[in-house]
Amino acid sequence: MILPAMEVTQTVSVKDIPSRPHVQGSSRPIRLRNDGAQLTDGVGLLALRRLWDHLDLGAWLEARTTGLPGSYRPPLMVELWIALLFYGGGWLDDLKWLERRQVRRLLGWQYVPDPTTFGRWLARCGAALTPLLDELIWHLVRTRWSWTKVPKAVTLLLDSTVVVRYGQKQAGAEVGYNPKKPGRPSHHPIVAFLQETGDLVGLRWRPGSANTAAGAREWIPELVRRLRAAGVEEITVRLDKGFF
Repeated sequence: MILPAMEVTQTVSVKDIPSRPHVQGSSRPIRLRNDGAQLTDGVGLLALRRLWDHLDLGAWLEARTTGLPGSYRPPLMVELWIALLFYGGGWLDDLKWLERRQVRRLLGWQYVPDPTTFGRWLARCGAALTPLLDELIWHLVRTRWSWTKVPKAVTLLLDSTVVVRYGQKQAGAEVGYNPKKPGRPSHHPIVAFLQETGDLVGLRWRPGSANTAAGAREWIPELVRRLRAAGVEEITVRLDKGFF
């Protein structure tokens, strides 16, 4: 009911007002129902769960981390962090998102460790786990190539990137080359990828004080051996001026 201004003479109920009078079709109000079900905005993580299970990455990590300490299994900790990154988190404190938004139940985890527990586990096991994750990256590339085909000729590119750290107790973070936040501790990892396919084939974690080429001389022959063993015939290595 539409009344002229300043001439309101009766009370109008919400039920008497059409919900969408300007839209062609029925003007009946929209009825809302609530079945009490719990909702989640993390349903997209089911694709990650299917891929994780299809590649059997949990068993792959379990077989290589049996000696690491802690009550939480290393494959679970790695899976938790990867899921959190896909979900938009980036800090240990963001782990609570996986508990509050039903992601834990969605992905079948019994518990999600609190940030303090996760941080202590990372401090004990991070040094042993980091080289293993480089192997995991190569394992994923080899698996994908087994489904498609091995490229016969590739261009291997090495590049470095700066990851700024804001805490004072970030393991391995040191003050060094940091164009975005000069004087701030950082990490300075080096990555290797293939120009033609976009595959990431290797990652080396380094402190922020490491120069661009640190470790590259020893790493390139290892990367070339990996590619040769996989069946790549022609390899061109491309480096920018920072490596010379």
